Amino acid sequence: MLLFHNFLTVYEHYRVSSVFAFFRYFGFHRAKSLLHKFPGPPADSIIFGNLKGILRAEHGAMHEKWAKGYGPVFTYWCLFGQKRLCITDPKSINHILKNVEDFTRPAAEVTELKKWLGNGITASEGAQHKRQLKLISPFFSLSNIKSNANVFEEKSIKATDMYQWYRKVTMDIIGKVAFSQNFNSLEFSTCETELLSILERVISTGSEQLTEFNFVIRTLLKKIPSLQKYIPTERVKSMKGSLDALQKISRKILSKRYLEICQLGASRKDLLSLLVENDKPSSRQENYLEEEVVAQISTFLVAGSETTATFLSWATWMLASHPEIQEKLREEILSARGQSEDCSTDDKLDRVLSLPYLEAVCRETLRLAPPVSSVLRVARKVGEIPLSQPVSLTDGQILDHIPVKPGQTILISFSAYQRREDIFGPCVDVFNPERWLSATEDGTKTLSKGMKNLQTVGVWAGLLAFSAGPKACIGFQFALMEAKVILSTMLTHFKFKEYDERSPILERRGNTVSKLCPGY
Repeated sequence: MLLFHNFLTVYEHYRVSSVFAFFRYFGFHRAKSLLHKFPGPPADSIIFGNLKGILRAEHGAMHEKWAKGYGPVFTYWCLFGQKRLCITDPKSINHILKNVEDFTRPAAEVTELKKWLGNGITASEGAQHKRQLKLISPFFSLSNIKSNANVFEEKSIKATDMYQWYRKVTMDIIGKVAFSQNFNSLEFSTCETELLSILERVISTGSEQLTEFNFVIRTLLKKIPSLQKYIPTERVKSMKGSLDALQKISRKILSKRYLEICQLGASRKDLLSLLVENDKPSSRQENYLEEEVVAQISTFLVAGSETTATFLSWATWMLASHPEIQEKLREEILSARGQSEDCSTDDKLDRVLSLPYLEAVCRETLRLAPPVSSVLRVARKVGEIPLSQPVSLTDGQILDHIPVKPGQTILISFSAYQRREDIFGPCVDVFNPERWLSATEDGTKTLSKGMKNLQTVGVWAGLLAFSAGPKACIGFQFALMEAKVILSTMLTHFKFKEYDERSPILERRGNTVSKLCPGY
């Protein structure tokens, strides 16, 4: 056994050494490639490139800084001399995110997602993703979402404290609307429910700020998954424990709802009913395995509650920091509610959803604090990425497209794109909902249609907050309607004020969720 263990140790050492040698070789030859001619920051370190600055700053901050200095297409240095292309050009972004077969997510990223959340819609690719999208889409239709608007208001009226309460509100809503389950977390004012605690551990572990050493270890584990047996990091152990617990709860939710449907039938158009109905023997032509159903429950528990709660927390912070904007929004909401007292529930909802200033506040919040700050894509074949405007290389060449080779990794910076002054106007680092509005002849404000390139990317408002293309967020209309109803309800009954002079209490940490600073 000892001899066998020593052999494995030598073998793994050889593989690690090979990886390092490959990176050095790869970096040397990349220096001769076209990537070397794009503008970008010099390397801060031979080993880490520019990664130290990226890891130590708020997530996305360095890409935003470089985009302002070097333009919409630039390169920066990664580990061991690799250069990475970063793009904020809208035409390029559209091309990459729409052509999902030519530009895929890194294999290691997909593997990690499947490991953590199973084969749900977030991790699935190709035909599997298309099948899941087809099945789940009816739940996220506008008519079905509107039919659940009363749940949004019913839950939001109980909220009195910000981030933790938003978490409870959004979790109760996703439980009731998607799974027909009453989590009732709002009834527990002094203690966290088991599910809330698990979700908190999942999010906090997944969005923790990596050190340079941890980043190298994580990169190696992605390149050589078998090393995880010998390097069981605290992050991996913590995440595994949390997600095992989340899957256990997801199975309980599935079992309970399946029994209800078998006994009483699917009386509601909830997400879980769609999944369970499809899993019956009559639907085996599009077989939906139990493991996939469990994965979908886990996925929507995380994505359907935490991300919206964080968006609402950012909106609350922005409004508390800008009382004049908050008051203007409150006046709009109260006026609309006063005019719709005798209206039907649907008409009341339509009035809230169509409020221009509320829409502008939501757009501006998600422009400055998108749920995801960047995504990686890998080119699968030789091709060209179109540009909306030519770019100049350091040797004087001017390109109207970017040639790519198989295996080339590209970073699309959502946050940097959403801070482009040529698209979103001046003072892009300032919270200003007015940038989305224009004056009409009678002096009122309406949503502007004149912003440059407003509809060239994304599924909503010309923003990348919900990504773009076939892999865009399927639940974006649900999230927006939920957020608008909750915000309008809260502002009808409460005023948001900063806790004290400490500022800010929010920061962007982790690429999937921008979360509250510790201690708040």
